[in-house]
Amino acid sequence: MKILGGFFALVVYLVSFSANSEVLPKNVLDTKEEFDKVGATVCSTAIASTVAFIVKGRAIDSQRQWDTKKPNQSAISIDFAAAGGKTDYSLTGSVYLIPVGNKCEGTYTYTVVFPGSNCQSVMTDKGFVAPDWSELMNDPNGDGGKVVFMSAVKSSDLSFIFNDVAGGCSMLKRESITKDVSK
Repeated sequence: MKILGGFFALVVYLVSFSANSEVLPKNVLDTKEEFDKVGATVCSTAIASTVAFIVKGRAIDSQRQWDTKKPNQSAISIDFAAAGGKTDYSLTGSVYLIPVGNKCEGTYTYTVVFPGSNCQSVMTDKGFVAPDWSELMNDPNGDGGKVVFMSAVKSSDLSFIFNDVAGGCSMLKRESITKDVSK
């Protein structure tokens, strides 16, 4: 009976572990498989995991690009859109990676609009009014609002643009990334 109880506990643990592990949505997995199919395998997992990180499990519509002559030695990129819901806002973005030795280096960007909010309240709610952030520019945007360019004080690899738009605040995030692909 102890063996059966231990086995049952192991099964419950494994089921809960697998439920919490990152699972790529089917169309994000399709992105990786399409890059693999054309021979752009070096950065395919890195680009799929980056998109999955950004969209947090939501399905995407996408367009993918690669070099047809040397797909495994050249940059690959994806432009995508993820629909919003009651707890997540819709977003659009892109990821661009190029193989460099045993790494994939590049940039991702995405834009999300927070409806019914002005950018000052979004920046305050998200913690951007703090010593860790540097305001690079603050200009009127022509719509009666303002555009604010922010970057992390300790890293030039991360920046944000907040723009008051009709009915909300548009936030663009840009980050340079390096993914180790030797593992």
